[in-house]
Amino acid sequence: MQPDPSIFLRGIREELLQTGNARLAEGDFVPGVTLLRGGELLSHLMLRFERLPALFDGFYPQQRALLERCADQLAVFGIGVPPDVTTQLQADTACEDKVARHDALAAAQSRCLFALSTRRDDPVVAKAMNELMLAACQLDDDIRTARNQALQEARDSGLPAVAADGVGVPDDALVTAWLREHFPQYPDIRASKVRQQKGVNTKEVFFMELHGHPDWPAQAVMRRNRAVDTVGNEVSSEFGILDYVHRHGVLAPRPLFAGAAMGEQKRPFVVLEKLDGRAQGSAELGTETARSVLLNLARNLARLHRVDVHGLPDAYRTYGKGASARQRTLAMIDRFYQLWQGDACEPSVVTESAYIWLRDNVDRVDDSLCIVHADYSLRNNLSRDGKATGILDWELAHEGHPGEDLGYVRLDVEGVMPWSEFMQAYVEAGGFNVPDELIRYFHIYGLAFIMATLFTACNGYLTGRHADMLIGGAGTIEFGIYEAMLAKALLAEYQRSGD
Repeated sequence: MQPDPSIFLRGIREELLQTGNARLAEGDFVPGVTLLRGGELLSHLMLRFERLPALFDGFYPQQRALLERCADQLAVFGIGVPPDVTTQLQADTACEDKVARHDALAAAQSRCLFALSTRRDDPVVAKAMNELMLAACQLDDDIRTARNQALQEARDSGLPAVAADGVGVPDDALVTAWLREHFPQYPDIRASKVRQQKGVNTKEVFFMELHGHPDWPAQAVMRRNRAVDTVGNEVSSEFGILDYVHRHGVLAPRPLFAGAAMGEQKRPFVVLEKLDGRAQGSAELGTETARSVLLNLARNLARLHRVDVHGLPDAYRTYGKGASARQRTLAMIDRFYQLWQGDACEPSVVTESAYIWLRDNVDRVDDSLCIVHADYSLRNNLSRDGKATGILDWELAHEGHPGEDLGYVRLDVEGVMPWSEFMQAYVEAGGFNVPDELIRYFHIYGLAFIMATLFTACNGYLTGRHADMLIGGAGTIEFGIYEAMLAKALLAEYQRSGD
């Protein structure tokens, strides 16, 4: 008799976690985190093998009843029932693969909601659709809670390694050769001590020292695209906006040079001055220090939002030159909805509902426009001794509504201090007086955006578009965390509207 395979999964997982922690203690970060990430992925495989079939089977009656209710509403309003919905309603209830059945029902549920959303201009249809979305999100939240309880493992965001795709890493000779080709007026220009940063980054990061240029600092940082970019941007595009905001006094690194490739290494890159400090989360900072840093972030964000948006290069009017804030928001929503749809690894009623809700409530967006960072959080801000020292990662920056940055950073803020305190510091420093309901709107958008990037990271690994298991694993593991946050925020909005 063969032993239960889950014994092997459990034993391998424990070995990976123990060895990974030992390597981290020795300072061997990349192998250590690789082992820890592998252990977490095995936890999810164990859950899929041992617990999910019974867990999903227990929710099957509620899931099927909700799908029947949706199909009935489609029929009442004369909307065609999608074929996959009919298939699921006619399927054998004794399906052996309970997980596949759950996923198929969730996908059919999403299609019903989308079909109803095509008639949301009709108030009666909209009311029925909202009631169904509330019920669907609540059920999905119940399933997600049960799934997390079954997992019984702490999630670790981890540190990704460089994708092993054969491109290689830059060294002193490569960077020096590129500099001398592009800056021939400085014959002694060169780079030294090029080394890679070890840590969680959606872009590759390298430190270096620069010599022979009269106007450049000695310490610099290169950011370079990975094999697959989770937002579809080239990091070299940061140069123009960094140059603009840096000249206007924003606490951003000065850009030095950028390019589409360096020698045979075909990756877009940008090189920046190295700023003091490092990015730290609130847990690492401690409550009081985190509060001080976040108040700095509020004031720095106000400074950014008050930079003259009219002088911004056209390349950063990403969602339409001359478009209103509302039109830009819809274009932005459509961009990341398409990204999510193209890379979805598993169905998500919550994410589908969030995008429908965002479109239906876009009238909350007023006419305010400014330069937004679009990824403004503690992980993209450097700090030292309780003071913010620099804003990083500008590849998503564009002309948009100030609520985008406020809604995105709110998740960091509310774990440390009252949101009203952050907003007071932001407004007193010259920031926009954005209504709370609009900030909540962009908070939901920010979570839906994160979901799209996680699916891209995961699907890129599953389909062989990149070979970075840590990035792919992050998408798999962190998906549930952010989906739960999105469900909570969306349910809160429906409850407010029902009061």
